[in-house]
Formats: sequence, structure tokens, C-alpha cells
Amino acid sequence: MSLLRLAYTAASIESILDLLGLFAPSTLTTFVNSCAPKFALAQPATASTVFTSKDNLIRQIVQDFLNDVHYIQPDIPQNNRLVQDVLSELKSWNIQDGRPWTFYIKVAEHSAGMAELSYHHHPYAVKKQIAMFTVFMLYMDDLADRMPDALSDFQRRMIFGLPQLNPVLEHFPTHLTGFYDFYDPLCANSIVAAALEYVTGTALETRREMSTMPPHPDATSWPYFLRAKTGVAPAYAFMIFYGDRHSNISYFLQTIPDINAFIDLTNDVLSFYKEERAGESHNYLHNRARCRGATALSTCAEVAKECAVLDERISKVSATTALKTLEAWKTFKTGYITFHVALPRYRLAEIGI
Repeated sequence: MSLLRLAYTAASIESILDLLGLFAPSTLTTFVNSCAPKFALAQPATASTVFTSKDNLIRQIVQDFLNDVHYIQPDIPQNNRLVQDVLSELKSWNIQDGRPWTFYIKVAEHSAGMAELSYHHHPYAVKKQIAMFTVFMLYMDDLADRMPDALSDFQRRMIFGLPQLNPVLEHFPTHLTGFYDFYDPLCANSIVAAALEYVTGTALETRREMSTMPPHPDATSWPYFLRAKTGVAPAYAFMIFYGDRHSNISYFLQTIPDINAFIDLTNDVLSFYKEERAGESHNYLHNRARCRGATALSTCAEVAKECAVLDERISKVSATTALKTLEAWKTFKTGYITFHVALPRYRLAEIGI
């Protein structure tokens, strides 16, 4: 599902992170250090590991994808200040929603990791803004089924200046205004619009009729419509190009549609193994496969190749506009992929990745 449903669909963030043991109290330092040795956070496959034929096929798809997009593991320096600053802001809200503070610690660590990896060269204040944005995304994804009314009514209440139905969401409109401090107004508009679409998409997925609606074979555009609506990819795409360094939007604007698709589809490819293990079938790859009369496995292989084509197009367009545009894209791409392959959540080490 999204970047933010960064594929957080099947279970709550709390239960997932608790299960995986994601991040020790030493916060981001542990996470960032793990990105230097290859996939140190995950338990690697051993010589005695037995792969099924399907596992081997998925492994080949993922390995081919990493090769096709020229992925190289980055060396990210230590930084744990970001986690602490995110937690300080959360504490200042005095949240009373029944969630344990350990939940917020884990969400803060995860959010800071995303900002640090994918936007590593951004100024610190921008990274903090992005990390806090991710906190809201994870929070909504985690609690979507528990607060459908708060999500469905969020935009109406924001427009009319009414109190929100959830204490965390009460702070979200104010946070969104912060993007205008760092980005071109049109880029900030696009980030805000994507965030609001995400709220609507998340609320849409909580509707009971969605779980029983059979995919129609002629509704071939539907799977990606839903995928894009719950993906918040445009927000994270525009965040790559912060205003002070990328003041001429013509240098990167034409790359945005392909970056959006790359964000969504790369997540689908790198989440495929763990979602198959979990028996998840209500996702983009399965929806697309059903609409086209194909298998999910062949669809994953097809989408992986599409991601490589997207990367090539983005790189070509970026290279002809400005070197800094290409550099920003490469930084994001590498960090975003590392976010997936380094975390135990995606279980890729189980198949030797």
C-alpha cells in the first residue's frame, strides 16, 4: 500500500515494530550504523536455509531489480538528534489517546530513519519537518480502523476550522503549513494535497464495502488509482527538492510523475516477499494481476522491470536539467531502497538479499 502505507497494511505499527524488535532505545544511531554493513538489521539467510521455488523466484526478481537500478549500499553517518527532537515535539502535545509512550518512541525512530536515509543532504530543519510528517502518516495508518470518523471528517473540519476528532490529528493542519517555510509554494501545495489525498484514501480503505468489492476485469485503471490514493508518493517526491537548493521548479517538475510511480511500485516489489508470507492479497500487485488475468508473481516481475525503466527516465531527464537534480534523485532513490532492504520488516534477508 503506501510509501506510508509504506506497506503498513496488515497490522498495527506497534505490533509490527514490537514483533520485529525494530530499534533499540539508542534510537537512530543503531539504525544508521546498520546501514553501513550490508543489511545488518535483518537476520541473514544461512547455508542451511531452505528456499522454496517461489522464494527463489522472488529473490531473483528483487536481485535483478537492485542490479537494474544500480543500487549501492550507502554509508550514512550517525545522527540521533532527530529522534530526540521528534519525541520532544510529541511530548509537548500532551497526547491523551490511550497509546503507550513506547509506541511513539518506535514511530519517531522509524520516521527519523526515513528522513535521514532518503533526504540525507537536506538541512536539518527540513529533515525534521519530513520526519514529523511521517509520524502523522504512520499514526493514521496504524489507527485507521479505530478512527474512521476522524479520518473521514478530517478535511471538512480543517476547512471549517473545527476541532479534530483525534488529539494527534489536531496538530496535523499546523504541521502542513510548515512546508511553506522550506518549499516553493506550488511544491508545498502539492505536498499538502497529497497528504489530504492520503487521509481520504486511508479512510476509503476502512469502508466495509471495500473489502468485499470484487475487482472487475475491465476496471484495469482501478488498482493503481487506489494505490496512488493511499501512497502519498507525490508528497515524498516533492520533498526531494527543497526550495533553497531547487528554486527553479522547471529543473525537476517533469520527473515528478515518474518519481511518484517509482516510490509506489518499488515499495510493492520490495514488500512482495513479506506480504506473500503473510498471505496478503489485497494489494496493488494482486489487484493488478486479477484484473489482467495474470499471477501475482509474474506481475511483480513485470513491475520490477517497470521500476527500472522509471529510474532510467528520471535519471535522463534530471541529467539534462541540472546536476543537483540528478544528485538529489540518486540520494533519495538509494536511501528509499535501503530503508526497505535494511529493515527486518521486509524480511528480505530471509531469501538471501
